[in-house]
Amino acid sequence: MSATYIYSNQITTPDIVALQGITKPYRYVVYTGSGGNCFAENGWTGNIDYTGSASSVINSALTAANSANGAVLCRAGLYSITSPITVYTGTLLMGEGKWSTIFQLANGANCNVIQTSGNLWLAPNLAYFGINGNSGSNSSGYCIAIANAMHGDLEHIAITQAPSHAIYVTGSAGYNTLSMRYNDVDIENGSKSAIYYDSWAFDACIVNSNFGNNAQHNLVLGSTSQMSCSHSWGSQQCGIVGYAVDRLGIVNCTLEGNGQHGIWLYNSSGSKVIGCNVQNNASITNYNSGIMLDGTTRDTTVIGNVVRDLRTPRLQYGITEATGSNWNTIIGNDTVINVAAMTIYGANTNVHLNNGFITENNTTGPFNVQYTGLKSVTIPHWCNYTPNISDIALTVLQGTPVTDWNYDMLQVTGSDATNLYCMVVVTSGSATSNAYASVGVKVNRCQKG
Repeated sequence: MSATYIYSNQITTPDIVALQGITKPYRYVVYTGSGGNCFAENGWTGNIDYTGSASSVINSALTAANSANGAVLCRAGLYSITSPITVYTGTLLMGEGKWSTIFQLANGANCNVIQTSGNLWLAPNLAYFGINGNSGSNSSGYCIAIANAMHGDLEHIAITQAPSHAIYVTGSAGYNTLSMRYNDVDIENGSKSAIYYDSWAFDACIVNSNFGNNAQHNLVLGSTSQMSCSHSWGSQQCGIVGYAVDRLGIVNCTLEGNGQHGIWLYNSSGSKVIGCNVQNNASITNYNSGIMLDGTTRDTTVIGNVVRDLRTPRLQYGITEATGSNWNTIIGNDTVINVAAMTIYGANTNVHLNNGFITENNTTGPFNVQYTGLKSVTIPHWCNYTPNISDIALTVLQGTPVTDWNYDMLQVTGSDATNLYCMVVVTSGSATSNAYASVGVKVNRCQKG
């Protein structure tokens, strides 16, 4: 009986919907049964060709499908994985939904859940299933391990509790891993990174995906990778890392609540960070930046991002270009509501038309309000230049929770490369002993250039 399935490397939602209602086009259809057994029905003959554990049945089906670049469908159910599922060039492994078909790593298996085989010119396609890495009962194993593969798609996949990196991608000299596409991939609560690109792995395309609450950097990407319309949140380290990469693109993404930098580019060049929302990054014990250009990062464009810290107290710096980085372009960013808006060290970096200021929560120099008189207050402004006095706005903030005092003058008297110098006149004092208030400062156009 001849196959009726016509393979396409590009998985689209209409293709999947059309195929899910038909049994025959699949090379094999796998489903769970009683007693923990699984069954693989031949999509061409209707016979049950394989019976046994989930790992053995799925692997047998994929091996048979490999010869025809075929597809294996795993019906909705929970599949206990005791040894790796191996996928081959050009094959398609799919389920019936990322919350319906679940591959769960068995207790103590400590292996990869899904892995590629050999050097693949055409990578396998994976779609519409979930993986539970069962990290409480496993200490090692990637949920998906891709090596020496090109032009593959991972779509509509959910991964949780990975005992190591959820998706680990690597290559080797002469067999780079390239052009992997990730669409609607959700990865949360892992023991390491959500996606980790290692040596000889480049050119990822990530769209419409969600990564959160992983114990290391959510994403460590290779050169020429592109990430758009995605969300990276709650990692214990950085939201996105580009380490010694070229031409990394991060567009229209949200980076929030990560324990270190929202975006960290180190020794990188030619990258673009455009139109992102970056907020509330840095842990309570460690001040970090929303966007950090570190090491010798150069020729990187940072345009039109909103970088804010909405917490009290503020913990996040806005945009930082470290000593050694240079020749970058930082234009049109909104860096308000941070510990400091921007710190730029590159003499040849173009910084223009950014909006930012130091917030009221980054204040020093509390002054006594029990006694009347002129009070002098010195406040560090954290800008990398001496602000114009005309760009500075001040406000008085409550310290001791009392309201029985008043003031009638608050002004800036001077500024230098480090501090602002202010004075306030207390006209009537508080009855509370040692009551105090503080001065908050806002520096408009806190930027270089």
